[in-house]
Amino acid sequence: MAHMKTLILLLLAFASMNLVTGCETTTPGAKPQADHEQIFLRKGMSGNEIVSLLGEPLTIVKRGIPNETQQTWIYEDSREYTRNVQADTREVPYINPITREETTRIEVVNKLKTDRITLITELFLKNGVLTGWKETQKESSSFQD
Repeated sequence: MAHMKTLILLLLAFASMNLVTGCETTTPGAKPQADHEQIFLRKGMSGNEIVSLLGEPLTIVKRGIPNETQQTWIYEDSREYTRNVQADTREVPYINPITREETTRIEVVNKLKTDRITLITELFLKNGVLTGWKETQKESSSFQD
């Protein structure tokens, strides 16, 4: 019974040692910003003001309407977070070192999981002046074997 408690404590200690790690990936079209720095856009800003705040857009979509120029500037900012997560359990053979009794025990199977969050910002300009914007967020996850 005491050995089972020791085994459980060792498993808990191992499980608590799994640290969350993260990395950040920025994509072209996103000007590097300090963490938690907010950018404030306002209608009526010029294209030059926007570029000085956000950098060059990843993509520019132009629409031609007689007597005016409409553009959509697209920016993307992606971040990836990788962490160790419990993906499964499995039974493994175990021999008690004192009684030499052969049995099985449950073992945790961990895998690295990467979560990717991409923020897509579309800025709408008419004749070089900001008229509005829209933000969408895409999320995806993947596991490494």
